[in-house]
Amino acid sequence: MLKITELKKSYPGFKLDISFEAPNGTIVGLIGRNGAGKSTVLKAIGDLISRDAGTIEFNGTDVKNMTSDQKEQFGYVFPDSTVPENFSVSDTIKLLKVTYKNFNESQFNDLVKRLKLPIDKSVKEMSTGNKAKLKTIIALTHNANLLILDEPTAGLDVVVRQQIIEVLQDYLNEDESRSILITTHISSDLESLADRVILIDDGNIVFEEDTDVIIDSYALLKMTGEQYDKVDKQYLLHSEKTDFGYSTLTNEKNFYVENYPDVAIEPTSIDDIILFLVGGINHE
Repeated sequence: MLKITELKKSYPGFKLDISFEAPNGTIVGLIGRNGAGKSTVLKAIGDLISRDAGTIEFNGTDVKNMTSDQKEQFGYVFPDSTVPENFSVSDTIKLLKVTYKNFNESQFNDLVKRLKLPIDKSVKEMSTGNKAKLKTIIALTHNANLLILDEPTAGLDVVVRQQIIEVLQDYLNEDESRSILITTHISSDLESLADRVILIDDGNIVFEEDTDVIIDSYALLKMTGEQYDKVDKQYLLHSEKTDFGYSTLTNEKNFYVENYPDVAIEPTSIDDIILFLVGGINHE
């Protein structure tokens, strides 16, 4: 289990202060606007930046105190992470053999075949999609138990995104103790992949919920001003005034379905939650 307790990190004009857990066998999605603190969290977990305060524990050990063998349990995909531009897939294998004690060459080759990566083409000659595939394969193939993925599907077409998502799902299915922590701006990826989403804004967690609860229990209610005045507001998380009346977010969809049949009720999405809770956007 990954457990983050009162993690603090400050930059000029920015202050991070968060706590959360990622249990074994789960996929946790970090969402939020650019600059909210998502990448800072991931870098701190990987001990790639210093922290001002707080603890980050993986299976009971603070990441600061992990041995090199223990650190191989983390697999990283960051936007700027890659192998040298002149390296081919074959060259990459040689590099990984000397970098990771637990590198699994057979698994690497199987994934290369599955994702149809060119063996002899250099990284600089690869498409954006193939570069993303290679980074994902590298993260998976040294016995990692926690994947830390920062925008792994950004800029990819829907086919390549789905291929990567399927590989990640298979990775979890092979060992129930494995976990993934992922950031992405593509909410559909999270809705099909993540077990739980955490919304970060200005360095703080402002929303945390299981994905299946969002799908089953959250909804957008659209109502006139008269309907809004009369409706029971105890389950309304946020309301926005609009040209037609009010647009509101609820986490008790069935309550309003059963008690207010005249109110327009629409499915919600992770994007809607972001817009309502941190975007200040009116919903037309």
